[in-house]
Amino acid sequence: MKHQKLSPENYLKTHARLLPLGECYINKSWKESGMASIVVARKHVTGFLTFALFQVDLYCLGVKNAIWRFNESPLELDDIISRQSEFSPDDPFLKAEYKLVHNIIYGAEAFADDLGFRPHKDFKLAQYVLEEDDEKIELIDIEFGLYGQPAIFLGREEHPSNILAVLDKSVGPGNYTIIDEEHMEDVDEEDQDDEEFDEDSTDEDKFDGEDIGHEVDGEDNILKKDFFIEKPLEEYSKEDFEQILHGKRAMNPESKFVFGFALAREIIGKKENKQIDKILHNIEKWMINEDDAGEEDQFATDEEKHLYYRLYEEMTKDVRKAIPAIKQAIIDHPDSFNLHNLLGIAYVEAKLADELFQVSEELFRKFPGNIVATCNYLNRLILNDRISEAEQLVHLEYDIHKQFTGKSNYLPLEYLSYLSVLINYTLAKGEPIKAAAYAYGLTLMEWTGAYQDTADELYLTTTAELYKLLVPKDLFNDISRP
Repeated sequence: MKHQKLSPENYLKTHARLLPLGECYINKSWKESGMASIVVARKHVTGFLTFALFQVDLYCLGVKNAIWRFNESPLELDDIISRQSEFSPDDPFLKAEYKLVHNIIYGAEAFADDLGFRPHKDFKLAQYVLEEDDEKIELIDIEFGLYGQPAIFLGREEHPSNILAVLDKSVGPGNYTIIDEEHMEDVDEEDQDDEEFDEDSTDEDKFDGEDIGHEVDGEDNILKKDFFIEKPLEEYSKEDFEQILHGKRAMNPESKFVFGFALAREIIGKKENKQIDKILHNIEKWMINEDDAGEEDQFATDEEKHLYYRLYEEMTKDVRKAIPAIKQAIIDHPDSFNLHNLLGIAYVEAKLADELFQVSEELFRKFPGNIVATCNYLNRLILNDRISEAEQLVHLEYDIHKQFTGKSNYLPLEYLSYLSVLINYTLAKGEPIKAAAYAYGLTLMEWTGAYQDTADELYLTTTAELYKLLVPKDLFNDISRP
């Protein structure tokens, strides 16, 4: 089975432009200073934002810096906007029309390109937060350069001699303006703006390397699959709400869950939404392997690996007939966790609850510290109304790094297993909103085979509890506008 890590990079390339545009901001002094700090946001149906920040030199260098953020809480963007006002009270961010910032960014980039300067390396991805630069965007007459000529601020650049050499080659000596630092006003404040813009801009800092976009192709895309909601909630009709909430519209489990989660976030309070934000940001920091190499490393020999996949294939054809062969393989390879776990999967497929509980406990005792074994047993206890036993057995930390120390990277199955425990536990404790936050973590990976079945079951279980909160409410009147 293949598991694709769903990268923010691929999401930006394929789907960011399908999200509705959100607020756009630009610093107040952009025209006078020739330096624009710009923010452009896209709105997810969950209320989160994907946004990008651009530092644009209109006089010469074009896009000097580009930073993008994926699936962030609106509070993160609010913090960036407010910090600009704190660091530069005379040059705060102001709301701007999208067509203005679009023309500034792409106009400055084209101006710089003609001079021989390329945009910041991260513009390659950050540009996908912008609309395509085509005739659909109204052109605005904006002056680039200073009085018609390129201009360079010596005090701002790390390698001014390199810049001057490029200008000498492209426009010739004397055909550009050099502005010395001593003639700049409020230099310290502007430098602070540059530092603020550079903060947390490395690729490694984007969600600590975590995964969250969606790698998709063809018709199986994120809008039709999980974020199937292609318009804001307030644009849905009362009939839409009734059909979806009462199960009259055909939807896959993931889509139905995401719709319910989006609605739930509309009706809960600000405090609860902050708790959800905290959970989601925590999940984003769990490192996930991109492929199955880690699973294959658990096989002691090639013989054991080939045996596992042969038995798995037999199990997919007739699970009950495969069970005796799996048991014999375990006798021959008593220390193979994968073979033991395969027996548990077979019991799930065959709906043999008692046998599944027994093998789960055996795995937990035989492989202490194994994430999947621990989670499988905890789930069996929780789902069998033995929550107190689960709580005595393991203190849940709600953070995979704290729960299972000594690892910095986790396999897709470990990620799925741990989330399933948190979902089932919070549901059992009567906390469906928290359970939904953990279930949302499942949407950040693309599942197949038995893993997809497990994820779908968790979506359906969580959605059923969410809809108990949603159905009695007149959500249409609360959310929709005339």
